[in-house]
Amino acid sequence: CFLSHLECIKIGKEKKLNSIFVIEDDCIPFYNENNLDERLNSIKNILDTYDDWDIFLGCVNKFFSQDVIGSICIENKNFVKIKKGHMTNMICYNCKCYDFFLNINPDSGIPIDVCWNGKLTAIVPVPFIAAQEDDFINIANAPISYRGRTMTSNNSFVKYVKDNSKI
Repeated sequence: CFLSHLECIKIGKEKKLNSIFVIEDDCIPFYNENNLDERLNSIKNILDTYDDWDIFLGCVNKFFSQDVIGSICIENKNFVKIKKGHMTNMICYNCKCYDFFLNINPDSGIPIDVCWNGKLTAIVPVPFIAAQEDDFINIANAPISYRGRTMTSNNSFVKYVKDNSKI
């Protein structure tokens, strides 16, 4: 996963793209396929006009309240800005962070969804626009419910935005 993301980032940098989306094969969009392009274009337009972000995450599966920087509303869409989180199955990299990722040694053992924690900021839509397919963890010899973890985080983000809105 890390190497494929790095290759995409290299291409984005070489082509001088303002940002690039990477959507992994285990990503489950919350919109039907006909609406996914429309939703991604809408998000891309927002990201092109709002520049105070390093990465965009379609969802997060681990959430701690101390990692929240704040909430923002752009074009009537809610986002939470975080300094730490896990999940890269739907991610958009801002060009200003290309070098950060390209300077990480993929052999370091640090997963790509963790290496940015505490060093960059991410914005996450509320509600999430995707989840991750459930998986089987070989080390633990057990299944893991990424979708359940994602929905728990989503509910926490929705509550955070509701509790912190100025309505």
